Amino acid sequence: MRWLLPISILIASVASVGATPRWHHGSIAYSEPSGSNLYLELKTASGKVIGVELLPQVRRVWSVRLAQGQQIAVRGKQLKGDKSVAFVIEVDQLADIKLAGGKRRRLVGAAVTRSAARGPVVTLAGIGLWPPVTSAIIEKKIVRAHRDGVKRLVIDVGLTERWRSYQNPAPALEVIARATRIAKRLGLKTAFYFPSFELRREGWRGRGARLSRLAAPWAQHWHGGGPVYLTRFTKQEFWNKPGDEALWVCPNSPWRARFAKLLIAAAQRGVETFFVDVPYFRASGKRLACGCRHCRRQLLQRTGQPLGALRQSPAGRLRLLRWRQATIRRFLAELRAQLRRVNRRARLVVEEYPSSVKDGPRQTGFEAGELRVGDVDWLAHEYSAQQGRAAFDAAAQRDLLLTLKLYRGLDGTRPSWVLSYARTVAESQRSAAIHLAAGTSFWETKAPEMTDSSVSYAWRRRLNAWLSAYHKDLAYCRSVANVAVVYSSRSRLVDEKHFYALRETQRLLHQHNIAYHVVPIGDASALRRYPMILLPQLTVLDPVELRTLSALTSRLVAIGSSPAGLRAGRSARSAMEAVATIDSVPVIVEGGPLLAQICRGPQGALDLRLVNTAERPQTARIRLTGKARKVQSLPFLGKWRGLGIKRDGSQLIITTPVRQMQVVRVFQ
Repeated sequence: MRWLLPISILIASVASVGATPRWHHGSIAYSEPSGSNLYLELKTASGKVIGVELLPQVRRVWSVRLAQGQQIAVRGKQLKGDKSVAFVIEVDQLADIKLAGGKRRRLVGAAVTRSAARGPVVTLAGIGLWPPVTSAIIEKKIVRAHRDGVKRLVIDVGLTERWRSYQNPAPALEVIARATRIAKRLGLKTAFYFPSFELRREGWRGRGARLSRLAAPWAQHWHGGGPVYLTRFTKQEFWNKPGDEALWVCPNSPWRARFAKLLIAAAQRGVETFFVDVPYFRASGKRLACGCRHCRRQLLQRTGQPLGALRQSPAGRLRLLRWRQATIRRFLAELRAQLRRVNRRARLVVEEYPSSVKDGPRQTGFEAGELRVGDVDWLAHEYSAQQGRAAFDAAAQRDLLLTLKLYRGLDGTRPSWVLSYARTVAESQRSAAIHLAAGTSFWETKAPEMTDSSVSYAWRRRLNAWLSAYHKDLAYCRSVANVAVVYSSRSRLVDEKHFYALRETQRLLHQHNIAYHVVPIGDASALRRYPMILLPQLTVLDPVELRTLSALTSRLVAIGSSPAGLRAGRSARSAMEAVATIDSVPVIVEGGPLLAQICRGPQGALDLRLVNTAERPQTARIRLTGKARKVQSLPFLGKWRGLGIKRDGSQLIITTPVRQMQVVRVFQ
């Protein structure tokens, strides 16, 4: 799709770094070649073409990146073309282009508007193509996925996971080249899976030198201890088989350059979407990594204190934990920048699970809430469902829903790739319904490869076909809410009560059918849109966060403790007390299904997402403002059809089928 639109943009060339930036006026061509980015070409009056790429990022904030050698002026500063610049855009009508910023002399670039926020990629599947593998098998697996309605295929070739690939990457790189050619021929989007900090060697079983000796300069080290080296001799695990050994490598070690070199080689062979897994520091109980010589040297340079001294005081330990998070964020941002220098369309997807686990960010150093615009393009969330539970009961379903709401808050307008686990087709169907109604993707990965050995290949094929047919109806929708629940990565790191208060607040809002969004505290532009903001156990705020909250005109309700200087409109001793004060919601639901969510979809239509996971029909009484002229329904795995709805004054009475998601479109 392409449009030609008028625009003006403030740009300074490399030759005039010290000069005042000039306005370039001309026409701009807009294209969306990959479905996930906007690429703009500005043709000036002199005929010069300047390339600008706008990438959809978190929370209506976009990043801008100029073609190599160009510069852009941002708030009076000059930034080189290989850096990212963030600015806020307004989501409005497609053909409208606006200039973003304040005064013209400090204005930065253009705001391209969209008809709706980008939704999830809803047809994901994974396959393994580990060398040695024949061309026939590569083609068979990719063709099968395409035939079965998969829209994004995640391919694992073992390039960065196996020690042998670091010694000889050619076989894995050849598989990548073949796979990308086949997928491109079919028009199938791909992502290639690359584990990062975990390095494995299969079948060692005590023969020869350990991996911790062969790759000793790369190893993470326990604080005050040896390398982080693990073996599996007697226990079959998800990824490490009996006899395997694993070494956790440090991102500050020489390994970093080797890893980037492998991914750059993959980019040169056609990879555009890089799915990076486990960028974690290790932890075991109170033991933390990394204390290798590279980290100790960097810590001393950045903090002025040695590792041992930092561990002695609460303030020092907090500084150490924050340094671990900043290290991972810098690693990801640098990796993304390197890949985009090779291919401007490169996308970095990072898999994480700590955000849904009580101690996750503290243990791993990975904090999704700390990622900034330009660090990563998308997040893939692990362990969303009832892995390890005997049954996917009502409590597990509710916990899944609350987790998905947290993921959507961390992802903003970016797609949410969510891995899920189930034991039966009925459980998988329930899980899929909850995921899609919550606005996240569904990726059932028990295998994790999409084969007959998973829950049900036939079920997956049916689901993919349905999702392909109704992708636009499901994907381009953002839930409507008047209430925001603030997530603070800094408070969570200091006080685990923040996480508990957040989840309890979510639970109560869900129980009372109050629509809400989880919003990271650093997203000031998003917070300004909510008339009521709940602050669960905010123990620590930095000066910027304090100024952000103080500048809001919204009604603030502090739950539990709050830092000095925060002027909340009201303080509540508990989440229950805070939720009881809420009296303004866009939709009221009485009884009925597990989830009832109102979304604003394409062309401004309102969608009601209803999920009934019970074994009997459920009746929901839904009260909306305004009158609906026309109502349609999309039953799960069914087709759009007219829906007979009983009316009782201002209420709509809808009965939902068993184990179903139901999308009810209300045209206003």
